[in-house]
Amino acid sequence: MSTLAKPYRLPVAIIAAGAMRALLAMGLRASLGLYLKPMSLDLGWGREVFALAIALQNLLWGAFQPFTAGIAEKFGTGRVVAVGGVLYATGLYMMAETTDPLAFHFSAGLLIGMAQSGCALGIVLSAIG
Repeated sequence: MSTLAKPYRLPVAIIAAGAMRALLAMGLRASLGLYLKPMSLDLGWGREVFALAIALQNLLWGAFQPFTAGIAEKFGTGRVVAVGGVLYATGLYMMAETTDPLAFHFSAGLLIGMAQSGCALGIVLSAIG
């Protein structure tokens, strides 16, 4: 007589975790505009420094999305989301600590843009199915 194995993944838990991950990734990204004026005043930058970093972030998010999707297909969505989360945290930390516009473009533009492609809505929705 065979018994059915209990499913270790509950659909509600998967949907809730995916929604929370997407909420964190997209919410943090959407709130970056709140820091434009304080950072510009504190560091003596014009608004173009901040705007270029956010523009790079958006462009790189879209440019890296196909590559992160391919990596997720090969190595698994969980790993890609985890690496994206680490890149996101690193980018936010570097963004908070930088005083140089080039380092700001690297952290807020490149790192967070790459992280968005790995942990934002597209990858999370593909895991939920």
